[in-house]
Amino acid sequence: MALSSTAIRIILDRIEATIDQKILSQSVATKSKRIGDPQQDEFWGQLVLYEQDLRRILRQLVGRQIALENERSLLWRIPRQYRYSARQSVNDRESATLDLVEQAEAILRKLMELSGDAATMKPADWEAIGEKAMELADKLDHALVHTVVQQVQKGPAFTSTALPGLGLDHLAPLVGLLIAYIMSKRKRRN
Repeated sequence: MALSSTAIRIILDRIEATIDQKILSQSVATKSKRIGDPQQDEFWGQLVLYEQDLRRILRQLVGRQIALENERSLLWRIPRQYRYSARQSVNDRESATLDLVEQAEAILRKLMELSGDAATMKPADWEAIGEKAMELADKLDHALVHTVVQQVQKGPAFTSTALPGLGLDHLAPLVGLLIAYIMSKRKRRN
């Protein structure tokens, strides 16, 4: 069932307002900084649903644009005295559709900027993520070997002490690499 332009505009406005509200609440919430928080899963899950809605609306609008182009190509069949009003009608509907496409794409860009878009990353960004991941792997290997050797020499091999070199500064590149991998898998599925 195709929605009218007014209904689509209302839906887009509602989605944009909800996304803005969620971004604001996320930026000021103290719980938003905790990794693995169930509310975080709910937050990102809702944003994924909004992204799917936006992509569905964009597909519908592209289909509408194609239908309007076909209708424009058939205007010559209309009697001469009615062509002008028919052409104006097509122009108006085309203009409204293009406005809706622009609004939907702007909202989708805003959503992608929030969650990060693997498609817009440059090769240098990918190389930097790869280098940081390799550095992290090296540090993990060296730290693990060093810790195990120290523990074997000094006492029990398993303790509750943290491994050296595993700080929060090494978490960002690994998370970025995982997000890029997940986005590439999602891209292939769509």
